[in-house]
Amino acid sequence: MRKTTEEEGQQVVYVIYSESHQRQHIGITEDADEILDMHNAGRVISTAPFKPWRLLHTEEAPTRPAAKKRENFLKSSAGRAWILRTYRV
Repeated sequence: MRKTTEEEGQQVVYVIYSESHQRQHIGITEDADEILDMHNAGRVISTAPFKPWRLLHTEEAPTRPAAKKRENFLKSSAGRAWILRTYRV
């Protein structure tokens, strides 16, 4: 059974960055450290070729829909420009 918004708990929007390939990946998780380990272990198919990754940015969101809204912004051209200005990557 799917959890309701109230049961989901805190969500984390994250941005990871691959220095060697100058790529970023944006996603949502409940545990940023665990997801970073998964990306660096090659267990995420879409990011495996670009490891190693480092955690560049995290933001907490109270619900999954709020996290999805922020993730969508960060994936937009304005959001990517914000990441570039803020972190100079």
